[in-house]
Amino acid sequence: MLDIIWTIISKYVPRLVNGELGKERPIILIISIVAALVIYDQIVDIKDNVLRQTFHQFTGEEYLFQAGSRTGTYYAIGEKLRTFADEDEQSLKLIGNDGGSNKILGKLLQNSYSFGIVQEDILAKAEISKKAVRVIAPLYDERLHVLYRIDKWKKILGNDSEIKNLVLTTEAINVKLTKLFATSKVRIASSPPRTGSVPIATQVLEMCGITPKVPVYKSFDSTFEGLLKTDLDQKAAVDVAFIVAGAPVAKIEDELKKQGSERKIGLISIDSEVLQKLNLVTGLNYRLSRFVNIYHSDFDNVTTISSRAMLLASNNISDIGIGKMTELIKKEIASTNGIPTLKELDFINRLNFSSSRTASKQLGAWGLFVLSIAFIFVVLSVFLTWAISSYKRVNYSQEITKIYREKLPSHIKLTENEPIPKPFIEGNQQAVITEIVQGISELLKLAITLREDYDSGGIIMTHQRHLLDNIYFIKKIFKTHLGQRMNHAILKQEIQITKEDLSDYYTAGYLFAYDHNALKKLLASPVKKKPIPKVNLVE
Repeated sequence: MLDIIWTIISKYVPRLVNGELGKERPIILIISIVAALVIYDQIVDIKDNVLRQTFHQFTGEEYLFQAGSRTGTYYAIGEKLRTFADEDEQSLKLIGNDGGSNKILGKLLQNSYSFGIVQEDILAKAEISKKAVRVIAPLYDERLHVLYRIDKWKKILGNDSEIKNLVLTTEAINVKLTKLFATSKVRIASSPPRTGSVPIATQVLEMCGITPKVPVYKSFDSTFEGLLKTDLDQKAAVDVAFIVAGAPVAKIEDELKKQGSERKIGLISIDSEVLQKLNLVTGLNYRLSRFVNIYHSDFDNVTTISSRAMLLASNNISDIGIGKMTELIKKEIASTNGIPTLKELDFINRLNFSSSRTASKQLGAWGLFVLSIAFIFVVLSVFLTWAISSYKRVNYSQEITKIYREKLPSHIKLTENEPIPKPFIEGNQQAVITEIVQGISELLKLAITLREDYDSGGIIMTHQRHLLDNIYFIKKIFKTHLGQRMNHAILKQEIQITKEDLSDYYTAGYLFAYDHNALKKLLASPVKKKPIPKVNLVE
């Protein structure tokens, strides 16, 4: 491994700078960069993924806003935000549903949507959501509206003073109201299951010792229409409704501001002891709120339970996307015809996602990107370099073996009918010597090619050394055979060669020094020579 890394650093980087890469290197470079980008994109969270963020900055990103019921406060806020998004040429798509906070949270946990508003108590119950979603800020208090039909309670109580001061308390304090709620004559309605109203309504009734015999789950519109039914005995009529919503609610406000007999509904207070008991049992942090300056002054002192509406983002939304959303909400808060609910807490104006903290996080994300790409690139380069080098080593080895088989003489036989068999040298020694010389020449050329390949970074040092050792070993065998064949050919007078020819072979590296000296002495010895054609040196 260190050898491969050293090859990349010492051979590849300098030649990359000088533009002298081998033919395989651009391929390794391209494959490594592309693969590094793909791997980075897959393993890094989308919110920290600078590739996705940069892409969305240039192409624009569509944000999906889970807005709940189309008649609710969430959807009204979403519609306002979409208007501002259109003005800023941003894409914000509203998605409505009838499931309320529970369903919105489920979609955000699945990263199916970008943003949503969820009740604080629903978020607190879902432990996993604290890690799986991003909590941006509380937007406003969602108050529990316990609405009742005035005509129904007049019929039951017959006392205007009691009707104006209806308070839900613990069972020990208000036995009368508890019994009235528990009777089947009182039809209690709440929002559909999986909404935030249902758990609060159920828990409040339990704290008061009330178990409704026929609870009814309806949409807000159906529930509100049931409160206004003129006939008390109609099946669709509702006597008491538990509605959790940001105040003021337009339809409720329109009814509560009416005077005298025109007013059809009223608000029931919830005692502080109910809140304390509720928080103690559930472990949550519900708050005691009033309706001061929200509806008619008759209801300023009505107390109730509230849970904050939290703006959430999916875990795959970056700070850039969150910053865009908060800017839209700030515009909504600042607008003259904005939703009053959002002006209550004004937490969102305290957020500044273009601050130095966000810039620092972005810088950190870019640092992570550079380090990740560099690391992945080095790993892939090392692997691809090793893979290509291994492939080349096989090819070089096959070439060496081919030269060895084709150029080294193998037609030596033993004589027959002899007391002691001896090697029988057959064939034209001039042709054999020519083959051997060609073989040495090809090995030398192969060694040069291997060296150039190594210098260009095409093969690693370990493989190069192994192949060079193999080449030198085979070359040694060839040189030994060349000296032996020349000795035989000179003695048999099968070739005509001079001392100068022997010096050329020796200088070119075709002969060992001891063979060169021995052959020169052999040529100097008095041997009767017959005319034999001279051997041409093979290049």
